[in-house]
This record gives sequence, structure tokens and C-alpha cells, in this order.
Amino acid sequence: MAMRYIYSNLEQLLLKSCRGEEVTNELEFICQFYQDDIDPEVLKAQLLCFGIEFRRVNESNIEQVTIFDIKNYFSTLSSAHRLLLSMRNNETHSYNANY
Repeated sequence: MAMRYIYSNLEQLLLKSCRGEEVTNELEFICQFYQDDIDPEVLKAQLLCFGIEFRRVNESNIEQVTIFDIKNYFSTLSSAHRLLLSMRNNETHSYNANY
């Protein structure tokens, strides 16, 4: 499988999440590709939170959002917020066990 296809699905997953669009196909592909590394339910929740917050901060020109806008957005987040949006399946379970 070409890496470009994988990256394209990842990019579309983020861009569509920013716009509040349906991400079922990309999410399914990414979860199948990464298998046990990703918990689909956790990823759905993270993408929902990410999309809502991204749209709140970037109200104008949401249809023109690029992957570079997303990169810039993540660079402005606090480390705690970044951690919340980037936890993987095994990190989530070990993190929750501490509380």
C-alpha cells in the first residue's frame, strides 16, 4: 500500500474533522491500518473534541483550512490539551488507571 494513500486518509480525517464533515470512511481505513494501536471510540471522541474546538478558534474560512492551519493550531495548544488529543489506546488505559 502506498504511503501517499495512508497520508491522504490521515490528512482528510483531520481536515474533515475541522469542518465538521463525515469521517466514517477515513476513520475506518485508519483504524484498520493501525489495528490495535488505535481505539476507534477514543479516536472518534478526540476528533469530535478537536473539530469543535478548532471551529471555535477558527470561525472564518473553515472551508479553506489546510493541514498547515491544523499544524499551527496544535502548536498553540497547552501540553495538557495536546496530550488529551494525542493519547493512543495503551496510553489512555494507563493514564486512566492513575485516577
